[in-house]
Amino acid sequence: MMNDVFLKHWDRSQNLSAKWDELEAKFGDKDLYPLWIADMDFPAPKEVIDAVVEKAKQGIYGYTARPSSYYQALCDWTEKRFHYSLNPKYLIHSPGGVTSFTLALEVLTEKGDAVLVTPPVYPGFFRTITGTGRKLVTSPMLETSMGNFEINWEEFEEKIIQEKVKVFIFCNPHNPVGKVYKEEELKKIANICLKHNVRIIEDQMWRDLTFGGAKTISLLQLGEEVRENTVACLSATKTFNLAGLHASFLYVSNEKIRLTLIDKIEVLDIHRNNALSIVAMETAFQKGEAWLQSALEYLEENLKMAVDFIHKELPEIKAYMPESTYTLWVNFSHYSLQGEEITKHLAKYGKIATGNGVPYGQGGETCQRINLACSREVLLKSLEGLKVAVEAMGE
Repeated sequence: MMNDVFLKHWDRSQNLSAKWDELEAKFGDKDLYPLWIADMDFPAPKEVIDAVVEKAKQGIYGYTARPSSYYQALCDWTEKRFHYSLNPKYLIHSPGGVTSFTLALEVLTEKGDAVLVTPPVYPGFFRTITGTGRKLVTSPMLETSMGNFEINWEEFEEKIIQEKVKVFIFCNPHNPVGKVYKEEELKKIANICLKHNVRIIEDQMWRDLTFGGAKTISLLQLGEEVRENTVACLSATKTFNLAGLHASFLYVSNEKIRLTLIDKIEVLDIHRNNALSIVAMETAFQKGEAWLQSALEYLEENLKMAVDFIHKELPEIKAYMPESTYTLWVNFSHYSLQGEEITKHLAKYGKIATGNGVPYGQGGETCQRINLACSREVLLKSLEGLKVAVEAMGE
């Protein structure tokens, strides 16, 4: 049965929401439907809200201590949902996914080292690589048919050899294209990287949000040698709409890497949770499964409605049903506009705020990432706005 929180429109005007309150600064107009930054317009599970409220009522927000049950909750969730085991002793707290893979990159590489990504991919990877003085190397994904993206295996390995790549930052599931990697693909990645002594940072922020029978598999499931070669980034924030609480996990089997990461995190004094995130994350993993099931049903229906609408009403643009994430990767290559020009056009004519595809790298020049974790009311109005904007593009 569908949870009622997904059946109404929630007013976020008093929510201090980046998604809504930053519209004017980012898009030049505050009266837009926000379909850009990736959070949901729904409350977290009631059990999580109740736990956070009870913690807040204590009135003392001093330095926090994590109980053993905190990391165990993630391990139990992983066992139940993905059928493999994690050792709670190998988990490290970090404030967020970007912090996690940035810290991992700094530990695994030196300035000037080459780091590989497969665009179009999450823009945070590019910022982290160049911002830490590493060398960005790209091997763009191949779109073999609409919505079917694959690694260019020959080029992928060639780039590793030619550029002397030290680390591959791997987005699994893949943001923004919504791909869930199959086991044979993961084995191929693992074998190539082991062969050439390339460490892997696996970003699994979207692992719980899959549709149509797809199920996320992690490199951590491929045996001890692969685990030792992989630093995995995990969280409940995308799953349960908790990003504002800033808590995530690094899973590091390799003892030397783990101890170095712990030391770096302690030097930066970011080794403690904030006072509310401990109870929120633990409760979400322990009691949030029914909420997640409703969320998946609702989000899948939103995505399907949008894809069907585009296919029927706007055949000139390309959209497909993703296997993961709650965003659509929409291609406007039929028209002459690109990048920010598309974003501005959609805002002006359609009153919708979307994510410019250019920051996602090669393959994003004619695309927009559109977040559909919104109420049905916002979805329907946004689709009508999209139609008006596309029709205004002409031929």
